[in-house]
Amino acid sequence: MTGRVLVHGGVDSRSSPEVIEGLRKAASAGLSALGEHGAVEAAETAVRLLEADPLFNAGIGSVLNEDGDVETDAAIVDGTGGRFAGVAALTDIRYPVSVARALLRTSPGPVLLAGTGARRFAAALQAPTGDLRTPEQLSSWREAKRGRDRAVSPFTGRVAAASDTVGAIVVDQRGRIAAASSTGGVQMKMPGRVGDSAIFGAGIYADADRAVLCSGLGEAAIELSLALRVALRCEVTGDPDDAVSWAVARLSEREAIGGVLLCDLRSDRVAVAHNASSFPVIEAAEDASRVVAPASGPGGADG
Repeated sequence: MTGRVLVHGGVDSRSSPEVIEGLRKAASAGLSALGEHGAVEAAETAVRLLEADPLFNAGIGSVLNEDGDVETDAAIVDGTGGRFAGVAALTDIRYPVSVARALLRTSPGPVLLAGTGARRFAAALQAPTGDLRTPEQLSSWREAKRGRDRAVSPFTGRVAAASDTVGAIVVDQRGRIAAASSTGGVQMKMPGRVGDSAIFGAGIYADADRAVLCSGLGEAAIELSLALRVALRCEVTGDPDDAVSWAVARLSEREAIGGVLLCDLRSDRVAVAHNASSFPVIEAAEDASRVVAPASGPGGADG
């Protein structure tokens, strides 16, 4: 089996050449890590690069909450080993996915830490810290505070903007699979709000046969247990395209924006669907790299 790394930039992320290049670099870095380490480490490496890129809503460059602060969520899954770890409402940590990766190493122990507990765990690791707010996001937050050009979320009734989680799915040469996700959440979110990215079965899922990542309005993905249900539907039907299209249809029924990425080892297929303006996905493999899902517009199913 050929090793592969899939990365996505989140729904409604800009489709500029700079964004596509950022995704290519992350996928390439993940592939290099896969050659030296394993699927879990490669997934962490790919997402960590996206957290360091201010073009993406993860790590530096994350959106701001109501108070003008950044609170991040991240998670990582060893699908083959059946292990998960997530951190939520984490503040001032440059690489949240690496904190989740460190938590994955603790066994027995917690699989999900939030708020003060997550921050204390990160401090014990001496994880790199810093102000994650960028001038662009500060300006956007000020505009949102004035009530300009912002839609009301149908789920919270609060002023919000579409989210754009980033993530990676990695398969190594022996068919071992892992996934990782990271996000700053939704702009103007209530402090302490936790989205789907750190919730196993909601925004992220992996087992020995497949991995699923979701992006978009986290409340909808949580209430639908979306990532898990995509995986189960794929297992029953054997059709990855049907599974992701079904998921986006459920989101659309709730008037929620979202995108879904599925990598299915049984069929050796990748499937993508979304109802957003864009949901870019890049794949890097040992023999080549490709754009799986360009910014193709609402309702698209690619791959």
